[in-house]
Amino acid sequence: MPKKLLYYIVPILQISTITFIDNPWMILWSIYVIIPLLDEKLSFDYYNPKQTKELENDISYKIPLYLVIVLDWCLMFTVLNHLTQNDVSWFDTIGLMSIWGGLSSNNFTVGHELLHKDTPLDKFLGTYTLVKSLYCHYNIEHVFTHHRYVGTPLDAVSAEKGQSLHSFIPKAIFIQWKEAWKQKKKMQRYTILNILMCIFIYRIYSIKGFIYFLIQVYQSIAYLEASNYIEHYGLRRKLLENNEYEQISDHHSWNAPHRITNHLLFKLQRHSDHHKYPSKPYQILEIDPESPILPCGYLVSIMIAQFPKVWMNIMDPLITGYKSKQLYEESRRKVKRFIMKFATFASCLMIYSLYD
Repeated sequence: MPKKLLYYIVPILQISTITFIDNPWMILWSIYVIIPLLDEKLSFDYYNPKQTKELENDISYKIPLYLVIVLDWCLMFTVLNHLTQNDVSWFDTIGLMSIWGGLSSNNFTVGHELLHKDTPLDKFLGTYTLVKSLYCHYNIEHVFTHHRYVGTPLDAVSAEKGQSLHSFIPKAIFIQWKEAWKQKKKMQRYTILNILMCIFIYRIYSIKGFIYFLIQVYQSIAYLEASNYIEHYGLRRKLLENNEYEQISDHHSWNAPHRITNHLLFKLQRHSDHHKYPSKPYQILEIDPESPILPCGYLVSIMIAQFPKVWMNIMDPLITGYKSKQLYEESRRKVKRFIMKFATFASCLMIYSLYD
């Protein structure tokens, strides 16, 4: 039961932000300092659950997913009400927008999990909750393009070695949107929904609230594409003699056994298994210790990827040398140094917020 409770990390963070909305820096500090430090302190999670129908169909694992969706929409209205109806300092506005954008990205994590399922309710929620980020077309590109062409030049969200996150994001956004128009009827429907969503926000919160909404939209999309960036960075499938790419395997995705972020992201870090079995529920995903393993969880990886030179210095040697214990331990030492520097900086901001 305690392990199940860890899947409620995101709902707890959402409720905490709503409750303590006057000081978002404390929530930010908890996410970007406490969680990375816990991931470093706790043992890695390589446990693979027994593949039973009972576990696969356990409805209790759906509850935190549905909660995240409901609370994500509640958080949107709470933040917009707070920022448009109160005199909020620029410092607290930055903090609140940062926490809102970060937590909004979990709408994609949950949407991703649900849109791969077979039930009409899950597919509906997984697709249409993304209208909050004006990104319902994600389900087209992700299912029909990414899963088919992952790890090849034909996939816009499989980052190449040496490609920076900042050049990757705009390119990935544009190509996915363009490719999604191959399913014209769906895209027409999603475009109308996006327009209606924008009109809805503008009519309620005027131009000020609408600008905040658009900032959140970009932030949540940027987090999504940053996840795409780190999941397959530099890993490529071989082109065979028959002009087909080799079959997707454990060695074409970066995985991470870091315990807290595994629960924070609903086992998204067991990414190789997800690509082999896309409809597999998150609670029974497996991890192979011989697969490419990141020296840090996805959350810290996204933080490091903001600094391309640091990211490439850590990751480029691992692309072909991920099985080397020496290389891996060296990359872990670099990650720890980054975490301590970032924790010091974030702690200073949090302390400043207490006296602002």
